[in-house]
Amino acid sequence: MPAINRNPRRPDDDSLFQSRGWLSKSIGYLLRNLTPRCFEMRRLISEEMDHPLPPFTRLKMRAHYLFCCYCKYYKINLHYIRFALRHVHEHLNETSGTGLAPESKQRMKQALRNAFGVT
Repeated sequence: MPAINRNPRRPDDDSLFQSRGWLSKSIGYLLRNLTPRCFEMRRLISEEMDHPLPPFTRLKMRAHYLFCCYCKYYKINLHYIRFALRHVHEHLNETSGTGLAPESKQRMKQALRNAFGVT
């Protein structure tokens, strides 16, 4: 029975060491043992956004990014979310502030009462 790859590579994976050849596998294995694990990287990425990390820790994180595209994309997504949340107030005026019409609210309340059998 063939082995199931539970963590397949992303199609846009541009990691330097993708464990394809023996040399890449050897270097990747060495890096994996010298760098933080992915669960530690999540914490370090969050800490890095709050305050500067020591140079050696940053170096180990960069080495981790060489073979782990998931942590790299996690960092990109976290920065995007932070950027979006910082700038959401600039676009609040573009949204409608009227809300639902009273008739719509009553229809929704009645539909929920009917669905759950509340009288």
